[in-house]
Amino acid sequence: MTSRLIKIFSAIALSTFMAVFLFSCSDSNEDQLGMNSRASECGGFEAKSAKLMDEEINEYCGDETLVWTYLEGDSVLQLLNEDIWLNCCGIHTSEIRYDAENDIYEIKQTDKPENAGRCDCMCLFDFAIDLPGMVEAASLNVKITRDSTDEEKGRYLVWEGIIDMSKGNGSILIEESVGWCDM
Repeated sequence: MTSRLIKIFSAIALSTFMAVFLFSCSDSNEDQLGMNSRASECGGFEAKSAKLMDEEINEYCGDETLVWTYLEGDSVLQLLNEDIWLNCCGIHTSEIRYDAENDIYEIKQTDKPENAGRCDCMCLFDFAIDLPGMVEAASLNVKITRDSTDEEKGRYLVWEGIIDMSKGNGSILIEESVGWCDM
């Protein structure tokens, strides 16, 4: 009887330890739904840079645009936010979270200073992120927020609207002529 009680208490203690360990080591980004999050270098992603050279477009002026493609076979929504006007020296990240209470997907973009601080220049950047598991949704409520961690405006709403995935792909103009367009 004593060895049986020891085994039971050992199993309970091990289960409790594992639960506490797993809880304390859990990733704080477990609510983060996006994958393949990436931010370009100054000027945008490579394909865009090549296009700029071919078309001789002002690389310091653009229209901030959200370009999206729904890959039905993979159940993935690819999101590309182009021509975001930011300080050249920053660490740029993005993530997607779902707010069930308001039925909206939030794309949160962060722009924070590097260790050395900010530069005395501005650039156009692109942010891309994929949202997997979009099998049954025909349209999504989406908002883009941007958090400039060292600026007074802090976190602010960039755009809010609906993406109709039944169309397969599309683009949404967020802001015209961002950057130094009068050069």
